[in-house]
Amino acid sequence: MTTPTPQPAPATQRPAGRWARLAHSRAALALAAVLVALPAVWLLITRGLPAIADDTPVHLMRLFVFDQQVRQGDWLPRWIADLYTGYGYPLFNFYAPAMYYLAETLHLGGLGQAAAYSWSYVLAVLFGAVGAAFLASDLYASTAGENEGADRAPLAPRPSPLPSFWPGLLAAATYTYATYLLANVFVRGAFG
Repeated sequence: MTTPTPQPAPATQRPAGRWARLAHSRAALALAAVLVALPAVWLLITRGLPAIADDTPVHLMRLFVFDQQVRQGDWLPRWIADLYTGYGYPLFNFYAPAMYYLAETLHLGGLGQAAAYSWSYVLAVLFGAVGAAFLASDLYASTAGENEGADRAPLAPRPSPLPSFWPGLLAAATYTYATYLLANVFVRGAFG
């Protein structure tokens, strides 16, 4: 008769600290991405519209006629009658109107057109930084530990040796401070 050998007590995992839990939170990642991106758009927040940007006058004029169409009840304007010396132009058949809708929403909320135009840039950069952070965080979390657990289902979550917070934050900074993005905002005035 053999006596059972005593099994060691299961090791209790130390509960994750406050900062460790926060690092895995998507809200914390979004907040960190916004904080990383704020210096890039600080001039737009404090000084407003970059008047020297190439396309700024064109986009302000388009926003003005877009606002007129929306106030007349045309919520999906395609033909802008006031463009090209009154002959009209099907502008929004060819140019994506999403940024104009964002600027128009801000304008209808009480901002002037120039301020709404400027704040739509700010929001686009901030939302882009958060989106880049979420994408990189999800991609890193899904590829971390790829060689471990070959018997695991292909789409099952894998444990990550490094919290995916940091790759997400790096992606947010890389997106925000990319020369192309900053040139589009401050030099070209590319809207959309």
